[in-house]
Amino acid sequence: MNIGIIVAAGRGERTKLTYPKQFYQILGKSLLRIALEKYEYSNLIDKIIVVANKKFMEETKKECYEINKVYDIIKGGDSRQESVFNALKYLYDKFGFDVSIVSIHDAARPFVSIEKIEESIKAAIKNGSAVLALPEKNSVSHVTGGL
Repeated sequence: MNIGIIVAAGRGERTKLTYPKQFYQILGKSLLRIALEKYEYSNLIDKIIVVANKKFMEETKKECYEINKVYDIIKGGDSRQESVFNALKYLYDKFGFDVSIVSIHDAARPFVSIEKIEESIKAAIKNGSAVLALPEKNSVSHVTGGL
């Protein structure tokens, strides 16, 4: 069984937004919903666990509406690391060692393709683990003279 964990427990503090960025919308869909749909439509994902901010459980539930692979929505922690730990512990408590692959994705980064999700799962099956990454495209500048 392959499980997708969508981490959606952020508070948007670093971005100084009025509410968590996973709920901001693009063309009528929240970033969370867009990420969920990618995992929903992947043939290699069997179930999805959503890790939510405890203050935004209702909003998270609304975004998960009609996403059939969502198995559960659980409370996140005070950090991303703690939220992922909570999800992994939850999976072990529910399924033990019946989970083959766990794909962890951040809800606020919805532009991953289904093909890349499946490519990373296939790489994890072949190699024991995998990390999906793209080359950095930003440039770095050095400024002198206060400009």
